[in-house]
Amino acid sequence: MLKVTSALLFSTALFTPATHGVIQDQQWGNWFGNISAMEFEINGDNATGERITLTCTGGHLTVAYSVPAEDYRVSSETGLAEPGLNINSRPYPPGEAAFMALKQAGERGQVKITSMGQNISKAFKTAGLQEALKNVTWQDCTSR
Repeated sequence: MLKVTSALLFSTALFTPATHGVIQDQQWGNWFGNISAMEFEINGDNATGERITLTCTGGHLTVAYSVPAEDYRVSSETGLAEPGLNINSRPYPPGEAAFMALKQAGERGQVKITSMGQNISKAFKTAGLQEALKNVTWQDCTSR
């Protein structure tokens, strides 16, 4: 009986999320993802089923756009021509100015993904974005 109890305790410890380092997504209004010392990836979905993903990696901000229902995804790292963000009706290339505009977008703002100066997505609401980014600096982003 002791062997069975020991085996159960060992397998419970082996398969707990804390043991495997699984990080649960955080939620901020319309945005979700993970912001930690090691990871920065936040996502937002809009009413038409599109998804925006903002990632800080390799010392810069990357933008990805996807339509999960159609298994379609492009990003600034994999071929999205001149990706940009239209934040509250003002265009920005991915970078520090865009990051700061996202931090200050307000709860009723909108973000759209652009390519070659044209909007390619419908609007993503900014509710929760300020909360998600409140403790993150541009230096935090570029140091990942």
